[in-house]
Amino acid sequence: MKAIVQAISSGIRKGGNDVDEVKVGRGESITSLYVYDLVYIGSPVLGFWGGKFPESLASYIKSCSGLEGKKTAAFVTPRIIGTTRTL
Repeated sequence: MKAIVQAISSGIRKGGNDVDEVKVGRGESITSLYVYDLVYIGSPVLGFWGGKFPESLASYIKSCSGLEGKKTAAFVTPRIIGTTRTL
C-alpha cells in the first residue's frame, strides 16, 4: 500500500501540487478537507470474499468535513476475489 500511495503522491507532486498523506488509524489529525482541491483514498480489500474496507477508514471519512464538491479518487489493492465489489 505504501508504495502505491508514494507513487500516486509523486505523480501529483510532479504536476506542481502539494500533497498531504494521512494514514488512518494512527491518530490522524486532518479532518477538515476544505483547503484541498483533490482527495484520494486507498485501502486494502478485506473479508474472505472481499467487498470490504477497514472500519477505521469509514469512520475517518465520516469524521471529515469539506468533502462536498471535491474532486475525489479511490483505489484498492487487488486480491484474487472481491476487489471489484469493494469500490
